[in-house]
Amino acid sequence: MDNSKKSPYRKRLKLLSRWLATHSFWKPRQPDFSFSEEDFFGANMEKAPSLFFLGYYSLHGIDLALRRNGFYAELERRGFTDLEPIMDTHDPFRQRLAIYYQQSDPNHLIAETVLRRKQIALHPPFRCELPQNHFEVLYIEWLCLQDPRKSFTKERPRLPGQQHPGLGLAYRVLEMLIFACKQLALSGISNIPEYFHNAQMYSVSASYINPEFEGKRRAIARDLLAGHSLASASWAIDLNCVLENGRPFQWFTEEQLLPLVKPLHRYFNCPEYEEMVKESEAQYQYQVDEKAWQDKQRVLEKLGVVL
Repeated sequence: MDNSKKSPYRKRLKLLSRWLATHSFWKPRQPDFSFSEEDFFGANMEKAPSLFFLGYYSLHGIDLALRRNGFYAELERRGFTDLEPIMDTHDPFRQRLAIYYQQSDPNHLIAETVLRRKQIALHPPFRCELPQNHFEVLYIEWLCLQDPRKSFTKERPRLPGQQHPGLGLAYRVLEMLIFACKQLALSGISNIPEYFHNAQMYSVSASYINPEFEGKRRAIARDLLAGHSLASASWAIDLNCVLENGRPFQWFTEEQLLPLVKPLHRYFNCPEYEEMVKESEAQYQYQVDEKAWQDKQRVLEKLGVVL
């Protein structure tokens, strides 16, 4: 598997998850945070499934978990006050959790995610014996972490899809999602990156299920990030200014997966998976169409995007 998966915080995630599973997340020792199983999970779950996030967590429980995890403390250190989580579970296939500060309107939104459970079937295009082929995972349809008070700068330029600068708290969210997966007996976390920079950031912990596209991602990083920033590379791809083997390249929408159970780890650790990734990486070459990119940069500058 790609060495980039050995991120410095993977051990911390494992330790945190173990700690939360056996300590005060369930039975807080401090009276101010005391809550029962009914508080966290809610009562009469079967009678009112729409009241619970992912069919499991009550809003009160999520609020306490965010506080115990330290996520609220991180936000408060950044100057956010009067934090309010809002949960929308009316659609069982598209459940939304958002956090606002001071007031719940779009101008005060600082965190938002849309999640759902998803069934995936693995049929390896290479020799790999798995004890099972079907898995239930947590699918991230949307994730946004932003600071609406700040402006973009040359040092922190706008990335495709961004409305405001990020918060730098993605690792905290990942911690909580991993823990939720363990509590819900889900096998992993999946997503379909909308932009190259998303895929590159997620690649610290996740790989494309299809080894061909994992190879493509590595080839793009190899070729484009050698001479361009992540922001510039992502914009160039999004604005159709990149060539793949000399032909116009369009970003692909394929699924990445962060494995959390042994069978999925086995899939990504199969030597044949890595072999196919390397074959794909060697097969593709990427370059920026400099003339087209210069024209697009002028357009971006008029829109206030400075790279």
